[in-house]
Amino acid sequence: MAATIAERSPFLRPSNPRLIKKAQKSQITKTKERKSSLLGAYANLCNVTMGAGIVGMPYAIKEAGLVSGTVMIIICAFLTEYSLRQLISLGKVADVNSYETLMEASFGRPGFIFLSVNMFLLSLGSMIAYLIIIKDTLPVLLQVAPDDEDTKRVIMFISSLLIILPLSLQRDISDLEKTSKFNVILNTILVALVAGFSPIKESVSASGGIIQLISDEKILDISTFFIGFGVCSFAFVCQDSSFIIAG
Repeated sequence: MAATIAERSPFLRPSNPRLIKKAQKSQITKTKERKSSLLGAYANLCNVTMGAGIVGMPYAIKEAGLVSGTVMIIICAFLTEYSLRQLISLGKVADVNSYETLMEASFGRPGFIFLSVNMFLLSLGSMIAYLIIIKDTLPVLLQVAPDDEDTKRVIMFISSLLIILPLSLQRDISDLEKTSKFNVILNTILVALVAGFSPIKESVSASGGIIQLISDEKILDISTFFIGFGVCSFAFVCQDSSFIIAG
């Protein structure tokens, strides 16, 4: 008799795990699922990782410090990459194809509900962050007066209705391949513009040089480090999309 998913789960099993029953072939509606190319999957992963969180990275460095903030980004990137590999590998072992069912196979129904609620809150926070960015930046490009809040809200509503909503209604993440590639290009241009036109040399020279700048700051300031760490962690969160992108 073949072992169930919960019995084969590599995680700590609850005392009464909920067994996940696979649908019979007759119950499955056959629909042609589009697959992304390798470049498209890479663009989707970059888009998920470098979303609204990229705007907060300078603030994370400011709060954590230059040295500790740089180390923090490297560690977060390594842990993100490692966790994505582990999730996909464990999903294959447990024979599940989504983040939620992996939690259900490991911790039963409470695990499924816990993860679903957290994914909803994460998506809600990301959505609010995007709307705030749109409300703060797009009216500036359209030369709207800073105190004209009504016009800003109208612009935010129309742009959300015409751009964000249609993109959110796509069935598969592979349908976002082209927009993800475009977003990666825009992010690269954004970073290049900031690096090319920000007064980095002047700021470093005013502080006495890079060596003096590093030696004057605290290696680790606990009072502000975890503020930057929280912002950085939010920027690197993409585990909820790991199975969707892996396909």
